[in-house]
Amino acid sequence: MARLLEQRKRFTKNAIYDAAIGILTHEGFDAMTMERVAEVAGVAKGSVYNYFPNKQELARFVFTNTIDPLAETIEGIANRDLPALEKLRQILRTWFQYVNEHRGVVNMLFNDHAFQKLLKMVDPPPRNKPIGRFDAIIRQGIEEGVFRAVDAREYARLLFVVVCETCDEHVARQETWGIEDSVDLVMDFFLHGAGK
Repeated sequence: MARLLEQRKRFTKNAIYDAAIGILTHEGFDAMTMERVAEVAGVAKGSVYNYFPNKQELARFVFTNTIDPLAETIEGIANRDLPALEKLRQILRTWFQYVNEHRGVVNMLFNDHAFQKLLKMVDPPPRNKPIGRFDAIIRQGIEEGVFRAVDAREYARLLFVVVCETCDEHVARQETWGIEDSVDLVMDFFLHGAGK
């Protein structure tokens, strides 16, 4: 009986998540009311409140469940026994592919002002993990002798911004994305800059 109850809870929570994603993607954050989510999910409004006390908690859940699979994959790559350059290349490829496959919801999560305001209240900020991964890879690259001695944290922050802006640009243009070209461009920019 307990197992059946757990499956039912998981099913309901997944239905709420899917409904919220659909609303966010097609109608925006302001349209994602608890009532609307319940309606689209096919559950009672009280069921939504059983899992999420308010819209902000539901939005945090949506963000986490959307971004966590990418974060876990990146973490796995970062923990592999690979040279720093290969880790960086694999992370960029994975990140760009994930954003390309989930472009609608990613666009809303990162470009909707109301949602962004909510994310600023999240502790720790969602950007800390990827910046931390880049920091560790840059430090590894310095130890391997493939990167010069730099402020790894500051370079990691800059790399994070470049990756996010590359994603934003491709998502906004709604065009076919040359992922390998983007990986090569970011790698080239990071490794060589614009200097002669």
